[in-house]
Amino acid sequence: MTKKLIGLFFILFFGFSYADNFILFREINLLIHQKEYLKAFIFFSNYLLAVVAVIFLLLSKYTRFITLFVIFITIGIELGCRTLSGSGFGYLDASLILHQYSAAGEGVKTYGIQLVLPFLESFMFVAFIYFYTKKMHLKHYAFAGLVLSFITFTVSYLVLKSTKENVSYPVVFKEPSILLYAATNGLYVGKRKDVDISAKKPVFKHIIYIVDESIRGDKLGINGFDKNTTPFLDEVSKQKNFYNYGIASSGGICSCYSNSILLTGIQLNQLPDIKNLSRKNPIIFQYAKKAGFETSFFDMQNTRENPDNFLQPTDIKNYVDYGFFIVEDYKKVKRYQRDLIGLKKLKDYIDKNKNRFTFTYFVKQGCHFSYSDKYPKNREIFKPVLSDELFSQWDLNIRPQFLNSYYNCVNWSVDEFFKNLYKDFNNTDTLIIYTSDHAQNLMEYMNIKQTHCIEAPAPSVMANVPLFMISMNNKPIPFKKENVNKASHFNLFGSVLYFMGYDLKDINSLYGNTLFNNLSGQKRYFTSGDIFGRGPMYKNKFEIKKSQ
Repeated sequence: MTKKLIGLFFILFFGFSYADNFILFREINLLIHQKEYLKAFIFFSNYLLAVVAVIFLLLSKYTRFITLFVIFITIGIELGCRTLSGSGFGYLDASLILHQYSAAGEGVKTYGIQLVLPFLESFMFVAFIYFYTKKMHLKHYAFAGLVLSFITFTVSYLVLKSTKENVSYPVVFKEPSILLYAATNGLYVGKRKDVDISAKKPVFKHIIYIVDESIRGDKLGINGFDKNTTPFLDEVSKQKNFYNYGIASSGGICSCYSNSILLTGIQLNQLPDIKNLSRKNPIIFQYAKKAGFETSFFDMQNTRENPDNFLQPTDIKNYVDYGFFIVEDYKKVKRYQRDLIGLKKLKDYIDKNKNRFTFTYFVKQGCHFSYSDKYPKNREIFKPVLSDELFSQWDLNIRPQFLNSYYNCVNWSVDEFFKNLYKDFNNTDTLIIYTSDHAQNLMEYMNIKQTHCIEAPAPSVMANVPLFMISMNNKPIPFKKENVNKASHFNLFGSVLYFMGYDLKDINSLYGNTLFNNLSGQKRYFTSGDIFGRGPMYKNKFEIKKSQ
């Protein structure tokens, strides 16, 4: 019995270490290198205590099967996250599970096949443990196991909360502690500050700020891409009223983080936003209302009750005069129909308010994975395409089909959308501002089996987004050619305020450089991870590389 117990200890120790990519030994080595011997001893002792706790729970008939189930689920999730993003289960994953159900669900649906092997490995490990311990029993040890588990879980949670890092613990304790941390460390909810600067007469009567989904700037024909993805825009971009800033860098590589940056004007030097400034400072709709605009929010992805993008529950109620949320208002429409329906509703809304100044923030459906349901079948211009079933295989052999599906989506979501927009708003006193929330890893980085939204240092392809403006009535704007391929999401908030009528000096003092400052010497960075500092956040240097 003693030998089998020792054997079980090493089996569990190895299994948990393998699931966590043996990070434990690197962390212990780092602490020793830093001469933090006591911390190293406590950390390692707690890890061993966790393994002992699991042994006690496994060898009691009262807790065996629930323990096996928890081991199966947590190791499967840990290995699955590592397979997709290169890093294990972290705060961002917990946040998606708790707060962004639709995104998490679509991710599981899309990448499901990639999770088969991790969960199969987990099942085989659990099955081995089951047969190994089948005839082993320790009476009256369930209570001891639960006590040790509580101690280990508490230590894991406190270490996580104090370090903000996903430190190594056996996954049966680490993952629940991360979920608890995500659930109990909420963001500021309360009144926002008032706008304390004044605006003069707005430059345009109607401002439409369009934020697309998952559009790569270097995959648009107007930015020099050799595929004919944007034939309509290629033509209209030659007109003097089209101001193309080329390839910009996004603020983040997840929709919610980038939109939060665009909506609140939080700057790179203020991140991570530990003080919750982006939830306390005025939101863009407040500036619009103070400048005399009727405000509207068009969302092609979320519901009114859960607008996401780290908006406060009261932001829509207090600062938005009209909201359109297609997910709840048009439940049965195809995903590829959402943007055009939203555009029609926007035209109706502005027609009703044609004698008023209006500001609209328009979140598109765009080209979120998988791509094939984001454009109609009769618009398969680039062939062959990739089926949904093959999307998650992440294999270079199917990359041509993968890219064709994405190019079709770009052609529909961007080019067709703007063809309809021109019909509705041409020759009106309207300014169109267009960008995307983030871009896509289109199999350039095969070690990262996700298109975007990873909690790790990220490649620039995930932040490579388009940026252009269109003056629909040919009214000139102060465009600087030297800023082409130099702009960032962090330059946009203040730029929009300028068109609302606010003074550039006030804008610069509050929100830094706009598109109307010379950006030539500005180095560009984008974030990955949690911008609120509840988990790791990385500032990644942005570089434009030749499209692959």
